[in-house]
Amino acid sequence: MAAPEDAGWPPNRPMWDGLATGTGEEKTVTFDFHGDGYELTAICGNTKTVTIDAMRPEFVSLHFISGEGGEAYHIHDRTDTWQRMPPYPANVNDPACFKMGCKTAVEVQFWHPTKTLTFATPVEVRGDVHWLDEYITGQDYGRDSASFQSGSSYMISGAGAAVYSEATTVPYIDYDHNTDISWRYQVKSPQGTDEWVDTGSSNNLVYYIILEQPRAPMTAPWVEVLEMATEWAQQETTQQGAAGKVTEAIYCSGLEYNTGEDTGQPGRPRYYDFSTGCFKLTDCLQEWGDASNVNCWDCAQMLSVFSNALGADLQMYYITSTAGFFYLNYIRPLGRGWTNDPFVAGGRDPFSCHWTGWPQIFDACLQVDNDLDPTCSPHSGVLPQNMAFDAGTPGAAFDDYRGRLVDPLDENAVSGTTQPPASVQ
Repeated sequence: MAAPEDAGWPPNRPMWDGLATGTGEEKTVTFDFHGDGYELTAICGNTKTVTIDAMRPEFVSLHFISGEGGEAYHIHDRTDTWQRMPPYPANVNDPACFKMGCKTAVEVQFWHPTKTLTFATPVEVRGDVHWLDEYITGQDYGRDSASFQSGSSYMISGAGAAVYSEATTVPYIDYDHNTDISWRYQVKSPQGTDEWVDTGSSNNLVYYIILEQPRAPMTAPWVEVLEMATEWAQQETTQQGAAGKVTEAIYCSGLEYNTGEDTGQPGRPRYYDFSTGCFKLTDCLQEWGDASNVNCWDCAQMLSVFSNALGADLQMYYITSTAGFFYLNYIRPLGRGWTNDPFVAGGRDPFSCHWTGWPQIFDACLQVDNDLDPTCSPHSGVLPQNMAFDAGTPGAAFDDYRGRLVDPLDENAVSGTTQPPASVQ
């Protein structure tokens, strides 16, 4: 029931109605406001006093959960070594990861620090998303069939608290670090006043929108990986487009190809754990941007990690020769200049093997020469993205990845096989 006129009850705070039974003389009921915002007293005649507790539950937390079709994905924080999966833990600033073009959903909790309800109360819950953030959430959130539960300080819990976005989120890869949502509810008549009650807000929520289900080795993407990958591939709509943007980002990251000049071990990987066979992703992230010396295996593994976190399905492609080695045309390894001899051991040294991403060639390690003759100057660099390995053209046509990479004398002996990405640590 609504607050009595002139009782001093604060605005926008409804009360729950009750029912008194019994016999006796009817008396006028008056209300005295005690000033603490929670309690009114009904005086019935000269001797009867009834205390009415009026509670105003506050928003306390939310969980990100799967929307229609189960499109919320597991994510992982490498620093704290915990994994979040729908429903995510109740912390209003936990990030969440959703599939592009789908509805998002959250589960909200309201509570009161001291009071509990004596009976369940049907409510409608709304989450008003700041207009600048509606693109990432799929507009506002709402549910008209929730219920404040009786006998619990946490007024809403379980499936009854789920609220869904009114529309779908953006149809491309994106992210938002500062999503703000204001929460309110109403108790509908005849149980309540139909007034909307503001109860608090969720501020600076983090949303990541990706292509689809992440794949190995990032089936539960690390938040730091998502942070980098969604920025690189923002607004991409396809696996090929996302993998291409990741390829460019790795090549331009400041990493340098291991020629042996700085390490004394030319071509050796930096992030391969020789005891476990794993990719040392933690070390890679900690050293990012430090001009570390890496090789082709490192780059291909990074490419799979960041692309597959977005929902792409890149494998590793292992390129070898029946002769055990192959000489190169002119290439431009990351952080280096044009050369057909990337090592400093003396003489013209071949590759024993080479690693890229697949299907089709994505190579974050080097540019190939895209002019009419990659065996000599001048050079016109292209970073291989979705490039055919073998176009099937006989002779030195230089119209595919193999022809641009491998010296014409060795080209026919060179082939490749797919390998799954290594696990990460």
